[in-house]
Amino acid sequence: LLEEELKEIKERGPAERDYKSLLQQRVQSQGMSAPVYRTLSARGPAHRPAFAVEVVVGSRVLGQGSGSSKRAAEQEAARQALERGFQGVSP
Repeated sequence: LLEEELKEIKERGPAERDYKSLLQQRVQSQGMSAPVYRTLSARGPAHRPAFAVEVVVGSRVLGQGSGSSKRAAEQEAARQALERGFQGVSP
């Protein structure tokens, strides 16, 4: 089921992809606390910033992402977490 949802999201245009919402739904359906996104770094000039973010549930890092905005980096971290399938995560 998760693979089907990921495939459907990937087929959508970039503006329609919302990995963060899907991750939150998946994590909470398993009885875990909501994902927390932590900014690891914010670099670059104002006209071309670069952010690195990790997504954490409990004390476990589920994924990391980078992007030209915090939102893009968070989406990438959530996508990575979903593709990993929460391996090794417990509530």
